[in-house]
Amino acid sequence: MKVKTFFKTNKEFLTNVVISTIIGIGASFLNYYFSILLARNLPDTEFGIYSSALGIISLVQIPSLAISSAVTKLVARNRGKSLREFKKHLFKQFFIIALVFSLIFYICSPVVSDISNIPMQYMLPLTAVLFLSFFSPLPKGILYGLEQPNKGNFLSFVESILKILVGFIAVNLYKDSATLPILACGLPLLVTGVLLYPFIGNIKQEEEVREKIDLKEVFTYFLLFFLLSTPFTLDLSLVNPDFRAEYSALSLLGKIVYFASVMISSVMFSKISNLKKRDEKKSIFKVSLFITLLIGGCLSVIYLLVPDVINSFIYGNRYPEIAEYLGVYGVGMTLYAGTYLIYNYFIAEGYTKSIFWLVLTTILQVILFITRNGNLEQVVQNQVLVYIVLFLGSFVLLNLHNRKMDDTGIEPVTSTM
Repeated sequence: MKVKTFFKTNKEFLTNVVISTIIGIGASFLNYYFSILLARNLPDTEFGIYSSALGIISLVQIPSLAISSAVTKLVARNRGKSLREFKKHLFKQFFIIALVFSLIFYICSPVVSDISNIPMQYMLPLTAVLFLSFFSPLPKGILYGLEQPNKGNFLSFVESILKILVGFIAVNLYKDSATLPILACGLPLLVTGVLLYPFIGNIKQEEEVREKIDLKEVFTYFLLFFLLSTPFTLDLSLVNPDFRAEYSALSLLGKIVYFASVMISSVMFSKISNLKKRDEKKSIFKVSLFITLLIGGCLSVIYLLVPDVINSFIYGNRYPEIAEYLGVYGVGMTLYAGTYLIYNYFIAEGYTKSIFWLVLTTILQVILFITRNGNLEQVVQNQVLVYIVLFLGSFVLLNLHNRKMDDTGIEPVTSTM
């Protein structure tokens, strides 16, 4: 009876989950195709430079998650009010922040160039990507706060399409330089984050939103997302170079499981941010977590049953040694997707003390890779163990937090560390 009631009262939420998952899978496929397009058409040197730059791009775009979350929660708290003045102030505020951070990055670019082995000529394109990455989360955060997640996710899909178009221009006209492929990660943000911004979330009401974005809150969310993304990215730097190519191929297939499983997170965060009652929030979260684990579990079973077929289809059997690890690595990625969902719930609840667990698992990951890095089997075991520990610890924290909130009967409020 409860299940039937949930489906009846949350029909719009479940519809958004299906639509957003489809949109998200489409966007992920386009991003995956973009990498293949560059790998097949760029010279090895230029593709290597782009691959190195991609690590920096992934790092500098982490603040966008924090900004989007903070904007979502603020807009959700002020539903029904006019956003006209708020949008103007928000854009000005982050224009200044983007400008400051971009100048600091460019001033430090000689050091970044030496560490990453990326020529100085590519530091300016990277700076442009950093600057534009501060604006893309603004319209998405507003749409999520207005509980219009499909529109927000559709912007991500549009960004992926524009990225592919720039990629085609790059490989056909400027294939001897990695400049345009790097800019492809930023130019689409100019459209979705700047040009479309004035038309997003316009509500014609007399009462204006007076509340301002708390930058301390944004910084706290940045730390959370930064540490949450560490297990997902640090392994590629720590793995033994002797079999880094094989592990990277395995990791890429694992990320397909992750991205397919975690698409529901934006819809869940949007919905929970707009709810007041704890029981409703918990119900939405439980269903979201179940769907995430179900999608990841099904894909992992496929990986387990036909690993050679998948390896042949994706890599043409170029890395046969990864086949035996596909299933278990898929399970690890599924648990990581579940952890990502749990931490989105923590952020929606304002429970930021959970950050300590991310710090501990990062330390565990570094220790494991320092002590056990002799073959592919060891590093796969390292990474899957990190995902298991991360998920179990997060799940324990989740239950402790919910029990404490239920015992006190106090509704959660946004808090900082």
